[in-house]
Amino acid sequence: MKDKLTLLYTTDLHGFLVADSYLADQKSSNGLIQAASIIKRIRRDEKEVIYFDNGDTLSGSLVSLRYGEDMRFSNPMVNALNDLSCAFSVVGNHEFDFGRKYLDKAVEQSDFPWLATNLVKNRGGSPAFGPSWHLQKVASGKSVAFIGLTTPETAELAHEDAIKGLSFLDPVDVLGESLKEIKKLDVDLIVVSFHGGYDSAVPYWSQKTPEDLDLKSKICQKYPEIDVLITGHTHGLLSNREINGVHTIQAGCYGHHVGRVDISWDGEDKSIQSENIPVKGQRLEKNLLESSYRVLESTVEWLDEPIGESLDDFSFTSSREALMCPSRLMSLVHMVIQDASNCDISAAAFWKLDGWKAGTITRRTILNLVPDNYLHVLSMTGKTLRKALEQSLSFFECDESGEVEPGSRIYTYDIWSGIYYKADLANKPGRRIKELTYLGESVSDDQILKVAFYHFRTNGALGYEMLQDAKLVWQSKKTMRDYLLEFMKKNYELSVPIEFNWKLMSGETLL
Repeated sequence: MKDKLTLLYTTDLHGFLVADSYLADQKSSNGLIQAASIIKRIRRDEKEVIYFDNGDTLSGSLVSLRYGEDMRFSNPMVNALNDLSCAFSVVGNHEFDFGRKYLDKAVEQSDFPWLATNLVKNRGGSPAFGPSWHLQKVASGKSVAFIGLTTPETAELAHEDAIKGLSFLDPVDVLGESLKEIKKLDVDLIVVSFHGGYDSAVPYWSQKTPEDLDLKSKICQKYPEIDVLITGHTHGLLSNREINGVHTIQAGCYGHHVGRVDISWDGEDKSIQSENIPVKGQRLEKNLLESSYRVLESTVEWLDEPIGESLDDFSFTSSREALMCPSRLMSLVHMVIQDASNCDISAAAFWKLDGWKAGTITRRTILNLVPDNYLHVLSMTGKTLRKALEQSLSFFECDESGEVEPGSRIYTYDIWSGIYYKADLANKPGRRIKELTYLGESVSDDQILKVAFYHFRTNGALGYEMLQDAKLVWQSKKTMRDYLLEFMKKNYELSVPIEFNWKLMSGETLL
């Protein structure tokens, strides 16, 4: 009889116990409590199952924001992982978002180790959060070695106070030493759980990575003795792939999927298969939901607290109006970006099209306005800027009669501030800009400008490959939600003028 082992993992949960929408209407399509239904069902169906998490666990959702600011509470994500008998978690870059004390408390609360072999203390050089790897033996007698690695980008992304006394080493270099020691233990399976991506771009939030994508990984190229490379950080979705003979999988983000890897042994021969299981449509796991009830209830109370008074109307009559006309809401977003960063120009996508009437503003209203993204400022030529703006404008579709309709993926569409532009959407995508000026002068191809974006835009995904040609000159230590809340503290009585800096046309007709 063949020996079989099933590995289950989540990655980039970003604090999503449930979807943020659950906190308003009790409907959820993703999150750890929903993923728990899959994990517990597979544990009932299979004899040998190990579940673990691949990092960016603690920060990113409305629930995590609530508990990230109050050290009195135990971490709800760790509580849930403890309930699921998580074998280990990898330290992700977002684990440092609420500071080192908060992370240390979460680690102390965990019934499992936190792994990051390449994250070391400056004094002594030992791994900062405990063991270098996790060794687990299952009932069949097989032993599995898990090595955790984190992205060295954390040194640039995290606030300097949160990572004081720590060094982020090159994961490829550090991995070699760990593998030497593990090989002495005569293990049956070597798994590297890397909170980092591949050396070739994988599309963000895509439901399927193209089969012909040329996947590259320095880790797999240098260490073919690894059996499985688990990845995360870049929020891509792929499974059942190999790089230099190493099986690899990446399970998306926000608890939309559970990654599954099945390993079968037939004597000395091993076979490995993997898949990503969608969470949408799964029930919320009853016991975990009940134990998290107070957490969710407290978050709702916190979200509904007043934090300002709006003197203006920020609402829309339709989503079409929000996307096709300058608005007070997007003008506010740009004011916050430009107040936080040293940029000439800013570009921002709508996260939700929910505005508000004049009157009381709650924390929920503000936090739903923008993603929990950092800001990046890129230095680029006018030619690159024009290409990026044309990509934004390709969001709109125009039929032969000149009728224009917005697309469905609003996160691909940036509205720009600091420049004036006019576009004719009756023209083909890529040829729609009719006027483009900065400070009253036409933007030239070789002109150098500093442009701020949400950080998810600057990796070149979703058609914005041209941004990879630009130079990163500044990145924020706080997220857009942090900056927006700080802005509200300084502007309790909120009044924002509309920046009428762009026009959309269809032929000669103003839209």
